[in-house]
Amino acid sequence: MSNIDDLLIEKEIIQKDVRDMKNVENKNKLLEEIDKIDKTIIKLCDHDIITDYIDTMFPYREGIMIQYCKNCEISKKLIDLNK
Repeated sequence: MSNIDDLLIEKEIIQKDVRDMKNVENKNKLLEEIDKIDKTIIKLCDHDIITDYIDTMFPYREGIMIQYCKNCEISKKLIDLNK
């Protein structure tokens, strides 16, 4: 498993902890950790940007364009901000 795969697994675990957490102070610390992981992934990943379209449920809108990396699933916007 590559470093990116390990980081993606760690990020997923932390995100689950954040969703389950009530304590705001601890939640903020975990969100900072996710931010650090994202920045590391952005540096390590050989990005393959794809364009996709999603529909939102409320308010309902069709065909909202999103762009993200097929490999690390981080948005193009976040990748561009951290280059």
